[in-house]
Amino acid sequence: VERLSPKTRRGAKAAYPELSNLEDRIYESCVVKDLDEEMDCMDVYSNLVEAHFQAQKECDADSSKCALLRVLDRLAWGTKGTDGLQLLQQLRQSVEAIYQMHQSHWVDAFESLDTDHDGKISEVEFRAALRRLNPGITEETSGQIFRAADLNLDGAIDAEEFADFLKAGAIAGEPLQKLKLRGGESAHQKSSEALLLWAMHGNMDADGREERVLPLVELGDLHR
Repeated sequence: VERLSPKTRRGAKAAYPELSNLEDRIYESCVVKDLDEEMDCMDVYSNLVEAHFQAQKECDADSSKCALLRVLDRLAWGTKGTDGLQLLQQLRQSVEAIYQMHQSHWVDAFESLDTDHDGKISEVEFRAALRRLNPGITEETSGQIFRAADLNLDGAIDAEEFADFLKAGAIAGEPLQKLKLRGGESAHQKSSEALLLWAMHGNMDADGREERVLPLVELGDLHR
């Protein structure tokens, strides 16, 4: 399994410590498994770290792109080992369920979740939607995902935070695909590229141009 250099790893760890600590705990959980399971687990770990690094490079180049890492860092707070993998999978499944509800545009999904039409999604609205769209999700997990998405800590998710949440979910579950597929089960119905294109549709960058999916669409080739 290809890994980042210690120097590069330390830089990423310092910027988003909760996400990096989660990756460390996943690594520790991998090395106690049987050989075949360890290899699968280490592939997932390596992909998570590399995706973190690639997103960090995007963030360093454009601070407006740091929200994705902030969502994942907040999501990782208080999780441990395989719990973190399960949480990432629940995040991805929730985003896919929202996508299936409104494939035309993510704004339609935002307006659907905003049931009182006040221009933001409250915690009650968000958690009710996740329970409806992703019945297997627990109350604890839906709360964790809400707190991760509420980046400004005002108790609600605005449209910009919602778009960042969708992008984080599209990316977060991709490293789990290989692990699930080796077990004979398809982890995700939609590719990360399709979800990212949907989540970014209509979003404008700092120069007023529509956001584009750059290196992260090739998450399946992160080892190259």
